[in-house]
Amino acid sequence: MNKQFYTTREVCELMKISPRTLLRWQKEHLSGIKFPKPNKNFGRENRYKASEIMKWQNAIEAH
Repeated sequence: MNKQFYTTREVCELMKISPRTLLRWQKEHLSGIKFPKPNKNFGRENRYKASEIMKWQNAIEAH
């Protein structure tokens, strides 16, 4: 089953980064490519669209 959304923790585990690094990536452009913004429709928990995370990851790898 493919996930549609990732939590902040799941994104950090997937990318092997700390939550602090994730915040930095959201503020800065990595290789000129902006990190996807989280969706705010989940109460207090940020969720990231899995398709946007994968698209960003592919763009970074191709760059």
